[in-house]
Amino acid sequence: MFLSGRWGAEHISRLKDKILEESQEVVGAETLEALTEELGDLLEVIYALGGGCRSVCAKN
Repeated sequence: MFLSGRWGAEHISRLKDKILEESQEVVGAETLEALTEELGDLLEVIYALGGGCRSVCAKN
């Protein structure tokens, strides 16, 4: 079962679009600080699309 069981197709599509947007910002980052910030933003979206980090992070 894909994510459609948890979210609608529109929500998944928006998250995928956001991944592309954040990826472009990672590529365009010109300083280590900016890169770190953009990678954090990208990870947030990846975690959201993948079901979140809450359960995994809670174990650590």
